[in-house]
Amino acid sequence: MFFSLDAAFYVIYVLAGLMAIMSSIIIGIKVRKKQLHKKTQKVMQRYQSYFTYLTQQLDAKEPLEVPKSELTTFEKKVFQRELVERLERLSGNQRDKLIQLCNDLGLKEFNMKRLKSGRHYVRLEAAYNLGAMRAKEAVPSLCKMLYKNKKDSTRFIVARSIAQTATSTGQINDMIHYLAKDQENNYQLIVDIAQESDLDLSGAFISLLKESNPELTKVGLFGLRHQPDSEIHSILRPHLDSKDFDIRTNTAKLMVASGQCSQKEMEQFMKFKDEEVRLYTGEWIGQAGMRQYQEVLELGVQDKNQQVARTSAKSLSQLGESGFRTLCKLAVSNLSNGTVAFEAVHEHLKESAAGYATNRKIADYNQKLSIYETYFGKDQQLIDAM
Repeated sequence: MFFSLDAAFYVIYVLAGLMAIMSSIIIGIKVRKKQLHKKTQKVMQRYQSYFTYLTQQLDAKEPLEVPKSELTTFEKKVFQRELVERLERLSGNQRDKLIQLCNDLGLKEFNMKRLKSGRHYVRLEAAYNLGAMRAKEAVPSLCKMLYKNKKDSTRFIVARSIAQTATSTGQINDMIHYLAKDQENNYQLIVDIAQESDLDLSGAFISLLKESNPELTKVGLFGLRHQPDSEIHSILRPHLDSKDFDIRTNTAKLMVASGQCSQKEMEQFMKFKDEEVRLYTGEWIGQAGMRQYQEVLELGVQDKNQQVARTSAKSLSQLGESGFRTLCKLAVSNLSNGTVAFEAVHEHLKESAAGYATNRKIADYNQKLSIYETYFGKDQQLIDAM
């Protein structure tokens, strides 16, 4: 195959030209970025005393005053960046004062206008800022922006702003339904976004448990994880038989964490087909100090899964003298995992000996050592280790 020399030179010239153009663009971006940084620093230096004033006056009763001179558009952008960073960190009265300041500076109105921009990144930045400022008047525009938005990750930014500015749980409920309809298994992210709201969402999450869309059910379950309620057991129970692992296990965990399950129900959870539920049950009983479920932990110690067995044994040791005595009984019995129980007994005694610092803890340790000797006799190696 033969190539024309002229064509080769032409290709080289074109490539060289493209490289020169790209280099110019890169240099231009760097220069502009450097100039922008200098300009920003100049504004920050000019208003340094004012930002110090803001920090000092956040806890004062009086409202925050605006700068004496009117801000330029660029200065508003600098102020906005600084104030939004603070808004993301603060809460309560301090946040309310900064929100009012943003309103007094015209920043809410400024961003409401930017929501109408033809450039997507400008609208996105405006949505983010309005969310941080809890601008309730922006909700209709933000909802419209979300439902017209492309199916990319930026929709979560808009959704977060809707949660922050929403005035009713219905608005958040609509947002959740929109995000969940694609069933992309983003339920944890959706819950985190919804909980940016200052509204009580427990009712909204409970209503999602009745939805046919499994993604919405997961959102409801995950949203209620920090506020388990025994009154919703009747709604939860059907989900225990779900074919979906996340729905099934999160339902069981939520019921266990309510602390209102019967002995029979807790035994069923300790025999649950998913080891994650058995593990959670064993761990929760010990951490919550629920001595009434001691027999449930006995089942757990005999579990075929070693992690579940060890966790249950450790939880037994956390239930005071009665739990420790039961653990000793299991260790000397012919039941399965007696070795696991024995190891847990030794580990607990060593931890108790290393950690006591008060007379009460010393007395507790001595009592447990006495129980140990009742079942195993004196263990010189154990005593020496103490």
